[in-house]
Amino acid sequence: MLVPSVLLMSLLVSVHLLTDLTCSAKNFYPKKISFMWTRSGEPVTPFNTTETQQNPDGTFNSLSVYRFTPISRDHLTCEVQHEGLKEPLRRSVTCE
Repeated sequence: MLVPSVLLMSLLVSVHLLTDLTCSAKNFYPKKISFMWTRSGEPVTPFNTTETQQNPDGTFNSLSVYRFTPISRDHLTCEVQHEGLKEPLRRSVTCE
């Protein structure tokens, strides 16, 4: 069992500009993984979650994208759940 490495990526998060926030999970095994997004504490639906892709070494990668127009002090969190984790991994960003 391999635990995912999780990153939250956005080129730029600017208030009032449409933004894609990408949560990536890489190099995990087994394949099953889930993403959950919250915006200022409320669950939200991702714009897109990719099919899990297999790497040449047998591990897997997956992405989830949340598309939104931030307002001041928006707090976005991506939570990743995988059986290799003792507790979900969370990555967050706050829009200024």
